[in-house]
Amino acid sequence: MKKILFLLFAALLLSACSSSSAPTTSAPPPTQPPPPPTDVPPPTATPVVAENIIAFSSNRGESPNVLGLYLLNLDTMEITPVETGFDTVYFPQWSPDGNRIAFVVPEVWNIYTIEPTGETMTQITDFRSNNMGWSPDGTKLVFQSDSQNEPENVPDIYMMDVPETGAGENLTEILDNPPVLEIGPRWSPTDERVFYISAETGNLEIFSINPDGTDKQQLTALGGPIRDFSISPDGTKIAFAIGAKKDVDIYIVDTNLEKAGWEDVTAVIDDEFVEDWPSWSPDGTQLIFFSSRSGNMDLWLINVDGSDLTQITDDIYFDLYPNWKP
Repeated sequence: MKKILFLLFAALLLSACSSSSAPTTSAPPPTQPPPPPTDVPPPTATPVVAENIIAFSSNRGESPNVLGLYLLNLDTMEITPVETGFDTVYFPQWSPDGNRIAFVVPEVWNIYTIEPTGETMTQITDFRSNNMGWSPDGTKLVFQSDSQNEPENVPDIYMMDVPETGAGENLTEILDNPPVLEIGPRWSPTDERVFYISAETGNLEIFSINPDGTDKQQLTALGGPIRDFSISPDGTKIAFAIGAKKDVDIYIVDTNLEKAGWEDVTAVIDDEFVEDWPSWSPDGTQLIFFSSRSGNMDLWLINVDGSDLTQITDDIYFDLYPNWKP
């Protein structure tokens, strides 16, 4: 059963909003978790945390085949489900004020928002849309979509107003490049730049663009495949996951560099395991991510300098896509 769920996760990690498998230009995902390692030191006994609430997806509900939405209090280690009414949700993203969580419902590939209490759930999109990021003021979402003039599974980047109540409004296509895969946009928390992953160079690299579609710039030139990333609260750095199959690592790069190569990035964690989906702590000193290093997909914490690796969840469940409350 665990292998079935992991295969589902693998097919959807870089999906362009379809129930079919990921595009051939996306990063090859791992096929199953490795066996429990025997040479990894035990996690730190008492985690040092900078803030307290993590939103994430997990199969710790009644059915092991679906991923629900959960909150983890890092102070008490209490895990609480958020009742969305959907069997499976992906990619939770806190709003900047911490009052809402955006998430994606697969199959239909629509974006919703919900309060962390489970109240006031709102459908934002009614078309194929996925993998979103909030504007700094919390009034807009950027996301990937192949619902208009794009080939299926080859999305472009869109933007939509998100009122406090009601559906999204004023759909705008920021980037229209149908032959090229563009995914996972995230809005800088401090300015008007939107960062995203693109296969424009033939590899999955990080680019940025203004919300009006002007001044497109390439940030990384690492040969890919970059899978996902998170922007630091002060907007100066990006933590990103790069790799394929059973070897995915996390690095950090400055946002003000031009076409950063390997000499410009700093390794946070680089080993033979899957370490993926980093999310910054509110004070910018730590990252939370999911990893296969325990033989299961669990949540782990690490300082941005690579020190104090700490296992946060340690059970039979798959815990994925963590996002730290601002």
